[in-house]
Amino acid sequence: MSSQNFEEIFAAMLREANHEALHLELRDFYGPPSKTFADWKAGVDYDPADKFARWVSLVRETTARGVVVRRARIVGTPVSEYTRYLHWTTSMNIGADERVRWLARRGAADLCLTGADFWVIDKVVVYWNHFSGDSILTEVERDDREASAKLARSAFEAAWARGIDHPGRADAMGLADFQPTTMTASARYLLPAKGKPQDRSLPAWRSASAEPNRSCRLMPVACE
Repeated sequence: MSSQNFEEIFAAMLREANHEALHLELRDFYGPPSKTFADWKAGVDYDPADKFARWVSLVRETTARGVVVRRARIVGTPVSEYTRYLHWTTSMNIGADERVRWLARRGAADLCLTGADFWVIDKVVVYWNHFSGDSILTEVERDDREASAKLARSAFEAAWARGIDHPGRADAMGLADFQPTTMTASARYLLPAKGKPQDRSLPAWRSASAEPNRSCRLMPVACE
């Protein structure tokens, strides 16, 4: 069990940002299993912004200072149940003025990425997020080495360039076949009455072939 207070660390991290805060997520589950996740699976309808009010308040405070907050999520497809839940809760990130994009993991196959989730603050400081084998956050490591910041920011921008803006299309994200035992308001928007994916007039999930080749040459710090 970590002795770090992650809520305090992330609050201090965002408050030191003056220009931008970039976050790359690479996992298909973030533990431990939470009550909000359990409630969603059970069909309990709630507003994510209420459940995560402290985070929403912190990000709004950050963006109000003119800081741009971007989050890129690389996920396996078909997506996990947790990713479906995460997709639904992302309304609260958008409401707090975060920008969020999604990228299928197969579309990131030729990108040079990092071995851990991270935040990059103002292009100079990296906060590595280290997880246990059970996907539980165990440590946040501050790294102010120039090479680390360059590596992390390059990885983020490569993923961001291929991602699609939230909410994306249900069919493109592997969500169209989601039919939970209890059809809740949390999941219902993913399926129209006839069971076909809703067309939100957003671009389909981009494949690797749809973009210029972004090979390891993008990442000279660690990938050559």
